[in-house]
Amino acid sequence: MIVKERGTPIRILKLQALLRRLRKNHPKRKQIQEDLSKCIAGYRGEHSIDYYLQQLSGEKYSILHNIHIPFNQNSFQIDTLIITNQCIFILEVKNFSGTLIFDQTFKQLLRIWQGNEECFPDPILQVDRQKNSLLQFLRSKGILKWSVFPMVVISNPATAIKTNKEYPEAEKQVVHAGGILSKLKELELPLSRDEKSSSKKQVIDLLLNSHVEKDFDVMGYYKVSDLDIMCGVECSKCNTLTMERKRKAWVCTRCRNRAKEAHGLALMDYYLLKSNRITNRQFREFTGLISVSAASKLLINSSLRKEGVTKGRSYLIDSSHFKNEMKIKS
Repeated sequence: MIVKERGTPIRILKLQALLRRLRKNHPKRKQIQEDLSKCIAGYRGEHSIDYYLQQLSGEKYSILHNIHIPFNQNSFQIDTLIITNQCIFILEVKNFSGTLIFDQTFKQLLRIWQGNEECFPDPILQVDRQKNSLLQFLRSKGILKWSVFPMVVISNPATAIKTNKEYPEAEKQVVHAGGILSKLKELELPLSRDEKSSSKKQVIDLLLNSHVEKDFDVMGYYKVSDLDIMCGVECSKCNTLTMERKRKAWVCTRCRNRAKEAHGLALMDYYLLKSNRITNRQFREFTGLISVSAASKLLINSSLRKEGVTKGRSYLIDSSHFKNEMKIKS
């Protein structure tokens, strides 16, 4: 049973918004495109295990995706948690192609792909850190006697996994997505049914109530200034910022496409890149709209909550306004 759905990662949405608005000749553009591709590959890897998680039917398994919990002046994040009455499983999903070699000596992951060898941080260490953070957090809340099993899930079924006998953790903790169910049963089998200090429901409620959506300052991370951000309303047909407001619709000056609600994406970009608060003037500057009254009507019709009066009025933008737009785009 899925208790917390896997939402669209805010990092991906902000990277996509930045690429829509960033000057075409900006020196960071290539790096941002590469980072976006990696993020999307990781997200699709996480999504690809959903087929196997659907086999965990009934009330026994409760699944929570994308948990982010502030703790001890820091925070920890977990891709997927599976909670039963007996234990908790942490799933860290990796989407790699080629051959993976888990190196115990140097605690690293080697990937051989298309004749090239790459080195990555060992995901076993990563998921072990998540386990320790989760246990410390639970204990700080008085939740004891819960077994936590960390697992590294390789989402691509064609990826070969190799290690050696000197690295038993890899054999125990690394699994292909198709082996999730059998691995869960294998780890659960020897567990005793000792009475826990807290119920499964109490653990789930604590995690949900402690979860805080992780933000990402995309402008600060890439050191992009407001001067690097292009204004305008994007055309959904030719993907250029060339739409102008004509009477009661937006018209693309390049391909003549017409749309009534094209400014919705501009509002979302403003929300992702700049602020969740916008004034009439800021809206006009960002969209290229000239008319104060037209801007006011569009903002009001967007169902944004108002704060202040007359010249000091601002509008609050909320992600719930963009449920259809906030999707992964290839």
